[in-house]
Amino acid sequence: MTKKVRIGLSGGVDSAVAAYLLKKEGYNVSAYTLVFGPWGRDLEDVKKVALALGISLKVIQADALFRTKIINPFVEEYRRGRTPSPCPLCNPLKFGVGLELAGGDGYVASGHFARVRDGALYAAPHEKDQSYFLARLSPELLQRIIFPLAEMTKEDVRFEAARAGLPVAEKGESQDVCFIPHGDYRVFLEEEGFSPCKGRVLNTDGKTIGEHSGYFHYTRGQRFRQGGTPERLYVTGSDPLENILYIGPDESLWSRELKGTGFQSLVSSDELAGPLLAKVRSRDSLHPCRLERSGEDFRLLFEEDVRAVTPGQLAVLYMASKAGFRVAGSGWIL
Repeated sequence: MTKKVRIGLSGGVDSAVAAYLLKKEGYNVSAYTLVFGPWGRDLEDVKKVALALGISLKVIQADALFRTKIINPFVEEYRRGRTPSPCPLCNPLKFGVGLELAGGDGYVASGHFARVRDGALYAAPHEKDQSYFLARLSPELLQRIIFPLAEMTKEDVRFEAARAGLPVAEKGESQDVCFIPHGDYRVFLEEEGFSPCKGRVLNTDGKTIGEHSGYFHYTRGQRFRQGGTPERLYVTGSDPLENILYIGPDESLWSRELKGTGFQSLVSSDELAGPLLAKVRSRDSLHPCRLERSGEDFRLLFEEDVRAVTPGQLAVLYMASKAGFRVAGSGWIL
């Protein structure tokens, strides 16, 4: 029996090639896309891809859903002085909608660069790996997900798109958060009610050494340029209630542990007790560490110092295996 697959189309080249490959392999492919706010700018490209591939498309208006589940939590994290990572929160929502559309015997797919084997999530074997953003997917979702681009590079995808004559073959790659199309989160936050307001800048001695234009303009580890200061200074934290920014030298950004909450495991407790590796942001390297858990709260103890562990980001744990780096669990950094 031919497998039914619902693929999420974004209007980009990755999801278009993923849909093309699924159809080429004989799957019964249909598509869906979630439209919210200004993201609808890509809807015409989504429709062109579906038409070119001869697959049905369901367009879902999701403004209220994204406002409640993604945008409001994103804004509230900034109000707490944290730097949120919305994509790991967004993907379970998108895949969940797709799986509902697929029905009880169907699968859901996307153009992400990651691998799933026997319900386990693995990193793709190259620098475009997106497993970090998928780490919050549930075991139930992973049992019914297909990533057609698992072993492909971006160059492979571009080549396949051109060979297939897909209408988005030459489309550039988007780096934006999907609900911030202009790419400037500071402007977005001001639109959400954050007011630029001058505040004090304090150094590691607690001395006021300058002013800033709003704590939400900065994130931990960011270079802070202070005229007349002989050393390079970086943001080390903030106090959103007092609109204070804390800065210090690079050495003040390094730490051997982090605390977090909302831990979600994708492996057994025994496996979590073994050697682990962690990413503390999406474009991070892998850091050897040990996990301590108490319910949903956790600590990661690193073998070496790690730079700029940032509250609000997701810490993702991996296990090394013959099959590659398997995602073992994740939690939000406090």
